[in-house]
Amino acid sequence: MPDGTIFDAKYYAQAYPDVASEIGTDINALYNHYVTYEKSEGRLPTALAQANFPINPLVFDAIYYAQTYPDVVAAIETDPNDLYKHYLIYGRGGGSISNQSGNSWNRSKYWSAKNSNGSVKPRKKE
Repeated sequence: MPDGTIFDAKYYAQAYPDVASEIGTDINALYNHYVTYEKSEGRLPTALAQANFPINPLVFDAIYYAQTYPDVVAAIETDPNDLYKHYLIYGRGGGSISNQSGNSWNRSKYWSAKNSNGSVKPRKKE
């Protein structure tokens, strides 16, 4: 989404049929509803938010992230997996820094433009 949040409108409408029955399934309407009302209530923007991802210590430092973003800690506490999920879903797209070196993972550094079939190809080593 424009603010960097990963949002899956299909998941959101299926997971929260009460919302879909009120406002429909238009992606912009669902996203605006999520941001305005449901984000603060803990509703999830994507099924990814339910999964646990292995933390890559080269990319993410939970202690640094917690110390740097106390507002996140106030909302979700200090569980490293929850902090990492927050970073992946909200922080990375919003410009949050994930470690002390300031080197957040940058997809464009490792992947080039899409192939003609729509798949993404690795960038050639320079």
